Amino acid sequence: MKTRSQLEHEQKYPGTRQICIECDDPTG
Repeated sequence: MKTRSQLEHEQKYPGTRQICIECDDPTG
């Protein structure tokens, strides 16, 4: 299951599989 932040990140950067530290940060 992906978090909302991860889904938003994929929408901003479609096709990428890089880990978004800011998106994974719950305080972000």
